[in-house]
Amino acid sequence: MKNIKNRNDDEPFYKSVYETALARLKAGECVENIYDDRGINISKNLSMLVNQRTFGKTLDLGCGLGQAAVSLSVKSKEVIAADISKDALKTVSEVIRRKNIDNIHPVLLDATHLPFRNNVFDLIICSGVLEWVAMDKNSNLQTGKVQLNMLKETCRVLTQNGVFWLGIENRYAYTYFLGCVDHHSGLRFITLLPRFIANMYSKLLKKKPYRNYLYTYWELKKLLRNAGFAIDSFLAAFPYYSNPKLVAPLSNFDKIKKMIILSSDRFRFSTIILQIITSLHLTKIFYPSFIVLCHKVNY
Repeated sequence: MKNIKNRNDDEPFYKSVYETALARLKAGECVENIYDDRGINISKNLSMLVNQRTFGKTLDLGCGLGQAAVSLSVKSKEVIAADISKDALKTVSEVIRRKNIDNIHPVLLDATHLPFRNNVFDLIICSGVLEWVAMDKNSNLQTGKVQLNMLKETCRVLTQNGVFWLGIENRYAYTYFLGCVDHHSGLRFITLLPRFIANMYSKLLKKKPYRNYLYTYWELKKLLRNAGFAIDSFLAAFPYYSNPKLVAPLSNFDKIKKMIILSSDRFRFSTIILQIITSLHLTKIFYPSFIVLCHKVNY
């Protein structure tokens, strides 16, 4: 795997995040001060959504600081914490050393060419990764094709009865219509544009092509099916897919409304907007982000 291009070469933001976390750990700060509760929340919701309390082999694909890997290590015989960032894996290695965890193994890899045999993982977590994967590829490759290839690779290494957890922003999230910046590209309204116009927009203002494709509900369903997955659950997460304190099926409007009210100040602007979207049954179109649970199609 020596030819893998380090993500930090293209995204210095990540280098800063991971180096800062590692420096804090080495200075003696406890792991709990470095981590938020996203890993705990992913693990908790997984237990509620899946009739399976333990897993044989788990892959945290794009593990970042390793929050999910650490939380899932108590539910799994073995966890592969995989990332394209060397600095992320240095941080994960320090965490597992500090916490004396012996079943997490950090692996540097390219998500579009997984170095594993077929049908090996019982659980794969891929949270906030799909939209970044094409950044590491030759600009002549179509972004959608790179993302599809990554999902096909993920499907290949998943066992027949395995669970795939995908978390990603919604291309048509209401926040983008209100002019919020897409943090992937640093541009406003870019996700709402046709891809070729978004590409010109990015080249004009950022001097680079647009490679961070997000998807609508319907586009994401099609992409996953083309990769070989069958969808079990399409979920709304609150406050966000990356730290899902509460989740509910996108079509369960009463549950989503209760989830929003329980988890936030009901008079906040964002809370009011989400309640309106849910009351109008428009969650599939405008909800900010999705979590999708899938299994491998049996051919």
